[in-house]
Amino acid sequence: VQGELIMIAPRVYPRVLTDLDALERYIPGDANSLYQRVQRKVKLTDGSSEVAWTYLGNTRLLAERSPEKLPHGDWCRFLEEQA
Repeated sequence: VQGELIMIAPRVYPRVLTDLDALERYIPGDANSLYQRVQRKVKLTDGSSEVAWTYLGNTRLLAERSPEKLPHGDWCRFLEEQA
C-alpha cells in the first residue's frame, strides 16, 4: 500500500493524533473500531525507513462489510480517480 508520511510538530502531536483517530473512527482500546492504529516500519521512496502510525482495517469487521479493494494499493490515486 502506498501512502503519505506526515511529520507532526511535537507541540500539536497529541491533538493531531486525536483528530486522525476520529477521522479513522478509531477508539483506543476498542476492539470494535473499524480501524486499529498500530506502529509499522514504513519504506520511503528514497529507500530509507521510518516507524510510523498506520491505520489497519479491523479484519473481522471489514469482512462483514465487503469493502472495495484498491487493485493498485494507492489511496491517493484512488481518491483522484473518484473525483
